[in-house]
Amino acid sequence: MKWLHEKANRLGVRLSALFLVGGLAPTLVLALFLYDSVHRSMRDKEILHMQDNVSVVNNMIENTVTNIERSMTAVLQFDEVREALVHGSPLVSSEGFYVWKTVEEILQTQYPDTQTGYSFTLIGTSDIVYTNGSFLNWGEEFDGELARKIRAYEDGMLLLPRDLYTTGDPRNDTVTFGRRVVSGGEVTGVILVDIDAAEFDAIFSSFTDSQNIVCIVNSLGDVVYTNSDTALTEGIEYGALGENGTLSLGGSEYLYVRNVSAPANCLIYSFLPTDSVYQDSLRIIQQGTLIVFLVLAETVLFSLFVSRLVSRPVLNLSRQVRDYSEHHTPITLTGSKQDEVGVLTQDVRDMSLRIDDMVNRVYETERAKRRLQYQALQAQINPHMIYNTLNTITSLARMQGVDNIEEVSESFTQLLHIVLKTEGDFLTLRQELEYLSCYVAIKKYNTFQEIDLRFDVPQELLGEPILKLLLQPFVENAIRHGFPRSPRPGVILVRVRRQPEGMAVSVTDNGCGMSREQAAALSTDAPPPENGHSIGVRNTVQRLALQYEGRYQFYILSSPGHYTQINIVYPLEQKGGPS
Repeated sequence: MKWLHEKANRLGVRLSALFLVGGLAPTLVLALFLYDSVHRSMRDKEILHMQDNVSVVNNMIENTVTNIERSMTAVLQFDEVREALVHGSPLVSSEGFYVWKTVEEILQTQYPDTQTGYSFTLIGTSDIVYTNGSFLNWGEEFDGELARKIRAYEDGMLLLPRDLYTTGDPRNDTVTFGRRVVSGGEVTGVILVDIDAAEFDAIFSSFTDSQNIVCIVNSLGDVVYTNSDTALTEGIEYGALGENGTLSLGGSEYLYVRNVSAPANCLIYSFLPTDSVYQDSLRIIQQGTLIVFLVLAETVLFSLFVSRLVSRPVLNLSRQVRDYSEHHTPITLTGSKQDEVGVLTQDVRDMSLRIDDMVNRVYETERAKRRLQYQALQAQINPHMIYNTLNTITSLARMQGVDNIEEVSESFTQLLHIVLKTEGDFLTLRQELEYLSCYVAIKKYNTFQEIDLRFDVPQELLGEPILKLLLQPFVENAIRHGFPRSPRPGVILVRVRRQPEGMAVSVTDNGCGMSREQAAALSTDAPPPENGHSIGVRNTVQRLALQYEGRYQFYILSSPGHYTQINIVYPLEQKGGPS
């Protein structure tokens, strides 16, 4: 199992499996899709081809019908012909024989049977048959079945199969075009044009070498002509067929197309076995599938070959990386820059050298940090000496009753305690306010000003964090610049409220105020001017920008001669809390 697992993890095996899974599945899906798609495409193309052939046949039949119509009209223009149909006399009389002879001469003169291939026949009400020399219709009568069909048809030309309506022996080798003759609103006769079936065989010659079955169906639903077995096309409900589709003939599935021949009042159908259509598409799909499988086999072999070329240097690199991680053995492989594996090898070697350099630097940094910690422990002796000295001064001032010295000394002691005993970048609001109280207690003796420092801070917010000494520069700025030029006693109000976007802090003084331009200049985080004015305020804005990266608000509201208000809104999240 271990050997099988190792083999399965080889790059060549995985590449081959990837190609097989990634190539075989789409191939099968594509084959199924193509099978149906090619079938539909072949079927549609075959239908178009059949429609083209049927259109050609239709044009030839319509030309034939046009010629026959022209011939019939020319014959009926003779007064002798129209008169003979209405008032024909028996042939036994001289008058009747003369009329019969005149009409037949007209027919033979206009359309000799031996030249046109058409057999013209006129049958009048007196059952006298006139022809252009043909003996095909000598047995027909005006009241016979063939003539009755033509007399009852009022839509023009009617094609008829002679084997259905001919008296006596059937004539399967003839197609008859029939039309009734009307004079004065009465049917006075019928005119027949018989064409030898060989003429239709020539028209349908384009289907001779194919499996197409073509048939002509008249408006009565009779099969007039077919180039195949008539039994195959009989019994079909032609009226239910559309322009194209499929149907079953003789137990086999056939494609069919239909074309309407308006001049001949007939429908032309072409039928083709679906097996002959799908046989070609199946052969195309089989050939395509074989090609795809051959390509897949070639791809698998090529992937195995490529994987051996790629995996050997990768395995060597992996072995050296493992030795480096376990035993810190230097990586000695050098790769060329000509291929990806070489670039990877060189990058891994360079990375190992950088790791060694970083480890050395971390080691030196830790040594320096320990040295600084040792120095910091030594430096803690000095603040203790300062505290002891200040406590001594405070005790002496209390003993001698010097309250101002006691207040300054005690405030300075607390101020140093807050600054030196808190680590990190943050204080609590309580520590920040205590620092401001100590700072103002010292500053009022320094400037000889009456300063009233007030706090409006809810009790539950005193434990919230704030940047260390964030508010001191604003208080200092009010004392230095706001109060000296104001006749009123100085009042500073520090107000803190919690808002949805964070903590809102404002520092308001009743000093001399400043102009709108001065307020706008102080509200930026640009470096302070070289003259040193407002360095503390500018540095504080820069501290806010570095700490909160645009997630804070800072703006100044001021009215010259009345007040100045510093407003800060900062989020409660911070990188390090107060200690």
